Amino acid sequence: MPKNKVGGNKAKKQGRKHVVVPTARNVRKIENDGEIFACCEKINGGNQCTVTCIDGKKRLCIIRKKFRGRHKTDNRIATGTWVLVGKRDFESSKGDGKMDVCDLIEVYREQEKEDLKQFYPGNPWKLFASIGKTDDYSLNEEDDVVEFKNTTNIVFTEDNTMISSGAEENDNNNTNIIVDGVEIDFDEI
Repeated sequence: MPKNKVGGNKAKKQGRKHVVVPTARNVRKIENDGEIFACCEKINGGNQCTVTCIDGKKRLCIIRKKFRGRHKTDNRIATGTWVLVGKRDFESSKGDGKMDVCDLIEVYREQEKEDLKQFYPGNPWKLFASIGKTDDYSLNEEDDVVEFKNTTNIVFTEDNTMISSGAEENDNNNTNIIVDGVEIDFDEI
């Protein structure tokens, strides 16, 4: 145990007996019939997340204790993360629009995705491509640009009543306010 020379709670962030040196690990592949690849679609909170499996079904995934708490440093689950889940064959199928339940078995890193694609080339990996990615909308296209124009003149009289005139009276297509005979053009400000 390292000696605490600094003191306080900032000296040692994590107990040394629980720190595991990161090592190269083998990619876990499907070993049983009930295991299936999935992609995390939504974190529901607690120990649950919604996953889309490679067969196209959405299932409710239960995150076991092995992947939570102090063990989650190498097993971070976010939207778009590829996982290996085990279907619960011992449960009867849920009806009434409820999702089937599955258990989390393995969390794959970004580097391991390519290994899985090479090892299982027949799987429809394109199902997972759109999950967790946001579309970047460019403002260069003319369809995305919205331009607002106000072509009315607003006139305030001395008794604070407002009179507005339409665009046919406005010559320069600007919003002008006339207060006590003084015209204010907001485009010049």
